[in-house]
Amino acid sequence: MAAALALFLLFAAAAAILLLHLVVAARAFRNQHHGWRSRYRVPETSSSSPPPPCASRAGLSPADLRLLPCFAAASSSPEFCAVCLEAACAGERWRALPACAHAFHAACVDRWLARAAACPVCRAAVSVSVS
Repeated sequence: MAAALALFLLFAAAAAILLLHLVVAARAFRNQHHGWRSRYRVPETSSSSPPPPCASRAGLSPADLRLLPCFAAASSSPEFCAVCLEAACAGERWRALPACAHAFHAACVDRWLARAAACPVCRAAVSVSVS
């Protein structure tokens, strides 16, 4: 009986030490994690302050997007749209960018170009030439 009690107390002490170790490790991880978030947190801006210069719209206007050339995908086209990662189907409207000739679904690349006037693949500047 004394041996069983000693064995039980030994396991209980080991479990308590393990639990204490896990609690200390979890607290250290939580404090480290919160410290990381607070160091890199974006500062709050008031509604009366002007937006930062990088927040301005740098994409193309809808009128500029309509001026970019479109074409219909061929039935045997092995093209993949790098924006949505889907293959070209026959008759779909595609758009080739003038500067780099990368091609995408017109709807996919239009959404991209409305935000950034650069190719999604090579970042070449996309400009509209009025003829």
